[in-house]
Amino acid sequence: MRPIKYIPIILMGTMLACNKYDIQPEQAEGFIKFFSSTLTEVGYDVKPAADGGYVSVGTTIPDELLGTRDIYLVKTDKYGNEESWSPVLIGNESDDVASSLQVVSDGYVLLGYSNDESGAGDYDLYLVKTDLQGNVMWESRIGGPADDRGTNLQLASGGGFLAAGVTSSFGPGSRNAYWVTLDDDGNLLRSGSFGEAGKSVTETYIVESTTDFVICGSIVSGLSEIFVYTIDKQNLGVKNVKYLGASTNHYGNCIQVLSDNNLFLCGSSDNNQGLSEIYLQKLAPDLSSIWDMNFTETSDQIDFFGNAVRVTSDNALAVIGTRTETGN
Repeated sequence: MRPIKYIPIILMGTMLACNKYDIQPEQAEGFIKFFSSTLTEVGYDVKPAADGGYVSVGTTIPDELLGTRDIYLVKTDKYGNEESWSPVLIGNESDDVASSLQVVSDGYVLLGYSNDESGAGDYDLYLVKTDLQGNVMWESRIGGPADDRGTNLQLASGGGFLAAGVTSSFGPGSRNAYWVTLDDDGNLLRSGSFGEAGKSVTETYIVESTTDFVICGSIVSGLSEIFVYTIDKQNLGVKNVKYLGASTNHYGNCIQVLSDNNLFLCGSSDNNQGLSEIYLQKLAPDLSSIWDMNFTETSDQIDFFGNAVRVTSDNALAVIGTRTETGN
């Protein structure tokens, strides 16, 4: 019997189903489901679908030692039961990875990276649109002669898409922040990069405010710092740049625009004892600090990592991350 490693792709609430045939009416409010076709599937993003179900995307690794990865697309009903056409594997003979998705009226748009020979370099940003049954409608590869990878996809306010990633093809650093805007068919409209010579960008996340594109992430030269910079949407000029963290490692993972156009940043930072804490900061549109805080517990054995933040319907902030105890 082959070893099986199941990764939960959809996780909601606290009502559990024993298996996919043990259907409870309460499952519409909460369930846990597992999806796997080969040895390893890793889930990266999930969104609600217009029909009340869910669509999620991840990556499948057909062999733990050899072989290339494919994009793994799953669609379920509101109870977490797969549609008849799900799952779908997307990719060629190349290494194809998904990191983010958005739901549109006629399908799903996925962002990741691929080293397909039809691209421009080592890896390229890889965008794929499927219809509502997972059939590929178009695909787009964007990048330069070196390594370029997509990390975060957003719907643009005027139509089309806004994507962020990291690039070794453009910019002064060994790896730089990379952003692109695309039309509804995945055609490149505008792009830009941000970085510093001798430094490497490891994470990027992009959002759109009323007047700006806002990008955050981590940039490393010895220690890791959080960077945030804003770009004027009209003339594409860099308006403000801010670095957070100096004496210890800081990592920026997510940023959101609030209703008053202020910004809320979520990440992690190392304390003086070498443990990780959740790091939160509220910023004004010009990136001046309004407040910041660290979240941890009074223990010398626990690490906290802030991974993402969302604004709830009642204008509160919800943070998700990881709590790690020594040995577990």
